[in-house]
Amino acid sequence: MSSSKPPVLLVTLLQGKPEYQNASPKELIAGLKRAYQPTVIVGTVDSLMSNLTTTPPPRAVFIQDAGLAHPGLTMHTKALVQYTRNGGTVVVGWDFANHVMPPEMEAFFKQWDLPWKAGSYFRTTFHRNEAMDSNTISRVDLCDKYSAKSLSLRDVAPAHALYTPSTTSHVESQVFPQDFCPVDVKETAIAFARVGKGLFGYSGDVNNEADTTKAHLAMLGLPHGFIPSVITGPGRFALSVGGGSQNDAGSMAVYTDAIKQAGGEMHSGVRIGNQPPMYAPSSDLTASWRQKGGGVPQPRPNACQACGKDAPLQCGRCKKVKYCGAAHQKQDWKNHKAYCKAL
Repeated sequence: MSSSKPPVLLVTLLQGKPEYQNASPKELIAGLKRAYQPTVIVGTVDSLMSNLTTTPPPRAVFIQDAGLAHPGLTMHTKALVQYTRNGGTVVVGWDFANHVMPPEMEAFFKQWDLPWKAGSYFRTTFHRNEAMDSNTISRVDLCDKYSAKSLSLRDVAPAHALYTPSTTSHVESQVFPQDFCPVDVKETAIAFARVGKGLFGYSGDVNNEADTTKAHLAMLGLPHGFIPSVITGPGRFALSVGGGSQNDAGSMAVYTDAIKQAGGEMHSGVRIGNQPPMYAPSSDLTASWRQKGGGVPQPRPNACQACGKDAPLQCGRCKKVKYCGAAHQKQDWKNHKAYCKAL
């Protein structure tokens, strides 16, 4: 490895120590090593400032968490903005979307003169946008579509949107129904735009799917074709606390999820085995996204099992679950059938 090759800075300020990098996505680190790309771990703002002023400057900066979005670090972010305008590349990803508050995110992007805002938060299938500016990134070896749970962005110009939902995309969840909320095809999970002479990118994937790692490397201008694309499905957390398979009516597998439509309130939910899911608005999660996943919602006995709205109808057989109408009762039957017959 040539010591004269400009490094990629891996910035992780939230934990306040370079060791936080040890939890980084292995494939991203493997990609940097495979490209014989030197890296520098940056764990403090002083280290960031000194590394930005080297000659030659860093090849790129990858921001791994939301530390720089803190209002108290505006002056340090301005130095990063200037680095970008002078021709540098900055990409925010990995754990950034897991910790940033929407107002902080908007203020952070404004420093790059970008109008991007926090959008919806749920898993869906994103498709590669062929209308994106081909002068900013090579789409070679990037997959046509893949499933990811993302804090997507609104107000991103089509030329800056790398992956967007399509008209066939829908909510993908083990807890919430597909039509729980609409999918806005104008939102984007990955954005990449020219800022001055440089480039600025964002990835909202909170689980770092393999194809997101490929996009990270592509935005950094590094090879990524060696990473295989993976067809992924609905994300879930499953904990087996009882006998039987997850498909058995008596199974105790636990599925949890939290989703949010742009401009709406966060909802969290849980499903145990094949029992009907329970979900409800989570005001505490709306107030602080850092508490996401911190508790199981209380069931709402008068809520529709398919959409969560007030439900005047109930299952005529078990009389245990309710629906807002016949359409949602029919839609939910595949989930409710085993539970209903077991009673």
